[in-house]
Amino acid sequence: LICDAGIGPLLRRGHDELGTRAGALRPALHDRFLPSIETDAFRPVHMMIAEQRWREALLTLSVAYDVPGLSRGQREQLLELLDPLAGKVIYSSEHLVESAHVVRRGETLQDIADAYVRIGIEPETTEVIGADLVGPIVVGKVLEFVEEPQSNGKTIRWCQVDVGGTVHGIVCGARNFFVNDKVVVSLPGAVLPGGFAIAARKTYEHTSDGMICSAKELAMGDDHSGIIRLEELGLDPDLGTDAIELLQLRDEVVELNVLPDSGYVMSIRGAARELSHATGWQFHDRAMQVPEPTAAGGPVTGVSIAHGADHIVLRTLVGFDPHAVTPMWMRRRLQMAGTRAISLAVDITNYVMYELGQPLHAFDRTKLNGDIVVRFAKSGETLETLDHVKRTLRDTDVLIADARGPIALAGTMGGLDTEIDDDSTEIVIEAAHFDARLIGRQSRSHQLISEASKRFERDVDADIQIAASARAINLLMEFGGGVYNGVARDECRKPIPTIAFPADAATKLVGYEIGVDAVTASL
Repeated sequence: LICDAGIGPLLRRGHDELGTRAGALRPALHDRFLPSIETDAFRPVHMMIAEQRWREALLTLSVAYDVPGLSRGQREQLLELLDPLAGKVIYSSEHLVESAHVVRRGETLQDIADAYVRIGIEPETTEVIGADLVGPIVVGKVLEFVEEPQSNGKTIRWCQVDVGGTVHGIVCGARNFFVNDKVVVSLPGAVLPGGFAIAARKTYEHTSDGMICSAKELAMGDDHSGIIRLEELGLDPDLGTDAIELLQLRDEVVELNVLPDSGYVMSIRGAARELSHATGWQFHDRAMQVPEPTAAGGPVTGVSIAHGADHIVLRTLVGFDPHAVTPMWMRRRLQMAGTRAISLAVDITNYVMYELGQPLHAFDRTKLNGDIVVRFAKSGETLETLDHVKRTLRDTDVLIADARGPIALAGTMGGLDTEIDDDSTEIVIEAAHFDARLIGRQSRSHQLISEASKRFERDVDADIQIAASARAINLLMEFGGGVYNGVARDECRKPIPTIAFPADAATKLVGYEIGVDAVTASL
């Protein structure tokens, strides 16, 4: 389809893989797609290409996903064709091993990648984060500083920093810290990411005996506006503590390509389970071990389903501390997965999604009006989503709504009016099982691909909502306090059919003996 649309430049600009897939699919899909698409539909695409708006061009083309008459297999092929980057996930190898409840027996990161290959999951890359870091990188305390204006208009601080028994004079250009702040200090002899060696050097008429580090200098993010204040991360370590270990600056990660029919791999739970199949490691499902939080009673936001979902769970928490800090281990695991830490409540919903595979959304309960319903949009309704875009809704869009109207584009993105903020003390956690086909269609029609929609369009576990929402509430109470009021839910699921097959079916299919115990263990 893409080749016939005449958008070769798009494929040559960083989308070689896309071009290869388009060429492979063209013979099979040519006769089916083109008769169903009018030429006028491609005019906006050509304009986007002329303006080098590559991503928009891909998303606009993806309306072809809804062309009548396509089989499920063809839709899945087109989904993979149009969005090759959507199905990639990055995991810490230690997180995978921890989730599989095993102790590594000397297996290397490459051994883990090879294990995935054996079961048909393609590792895109493996990387040792922080491999080029060399200490000493330690915790220090700012004892005092003097601000010194310079002739170039810049003001530097000449700081005295205690790193645990010795005091170092350090020149620092940042001004976001205070006396007695604990900071991260790279001492002479250290090497930062990118091969940046630290040495005592003369600058601004002082000999700077080290460097006070920002997040960007330690490859912890892109923030270079100021140095790291450990208090802001909820940390109060001893002076001289190794900051490489404290901030978990070293880790091994593996990036996996996820096929459209393997959405379960887009979670630590699913990826660890597959790893256990490939290695023989025993797997203990974390989702089966989540304790149900104890409810204290109180007002609970109600919920019902009209269309677009078959199960939804709401849990209400009050008295939450909106200024509570996300723990460092969670920050780093989110960062490894490519997600920036925002606030404790948002970070927990993202973390549980990565851990268990269930996208969650957090509403500010004080901004809701009445009970919640999952329904189709009404023609002409609008919703301003969290990305500050006001969207005109279609009657095929699935919404979460309250008595006033839409509050979220279901399975895709929340609404701006009900988002949690720095003052939110009452939180409603939503976990639902939405219709995969409808979410895939609406995310593309609105050109809004989110981490949630990537998972919902591949379908999530229909039985994980209770456990995932409970996990989120438990984490919120552990790190942010509050009182759990209780749960509301609705479901309209059809019974799951039981599939029976002969125990020797695998043996007959592959041609060698596979015992019943092995078949049972694999299932």
